[in-house]
Amino acid sequence: MSGSILFEMIMGMEFLLVALETFLLMLLRHKMGHFNIMQTRIGALILQHPTK
Repeated sequence: MSGSILFEMIMGMEFLLVALETFLLMLLRHKMGHFNIMQTRIGALILQHPTK
């Protein structure tokens, strides 16, 4: 039971992190190009993370 609750919490946090990341990218795109690229790569890694 606790494992599945933990899994749901992790998935929820990943969703919030991706949403926050997207918002920050839209906000800072014109200021920090290299940071944008780095965050995009991190976002791609999160989206490609295997889910069981």
